[in-house]
Amino acid sequence: MNLPEISMEKPKKNINSRGRMTPSSKDKYDRAMRIYNNELSKAKEKQLIVEREATRRVIIEAIKQGDFETVGLATHKFGDLYAHTYIDEFNRRVTYTIGAGHAHTELEGHAPDYVNRRQKLFKEFTADYVATIAKAYGAS
Repeated sequence: MNLPEISMEKPKKNINSRGRMTPSSKDKYDRAMRIYNNELSKAKEKQLIVEREATRRVIIEAIKQGDFETVGLATHKFGDLYAHTYIDEFNRRVTYTIGAGHAHTELEGHAPDYVNRRQKLFKEFTADYVATIAKAYGAS
């Protein structure tokens, strides 16, 4: 059996049979991780949209049924679905992982709950919440 000769020297460059540079293992890994993180970001963004819509439905149904305790609890969650979010590296709005909304050092503990620090986001929440309440009372 003829075995190919194996060089023990580390190649200086990754060059294919045509003499062109090929990506290193690190480059391939970095690309794969970027693709993975992008897909994860898309999934997290979609999850936020689903969570907001589900919470809207709970608020609407609770108002229609006169269950204002549920309205209050769902309203808190709805607000958190705005307050406990950030723009990620792919420019998508996503939620922090469980527990990180208050624990994240950049947010200084309860910073998400201080609406004056994120006025644009609070305006988005307010507009969405008012539209949700209006829908519960029959507005289209």
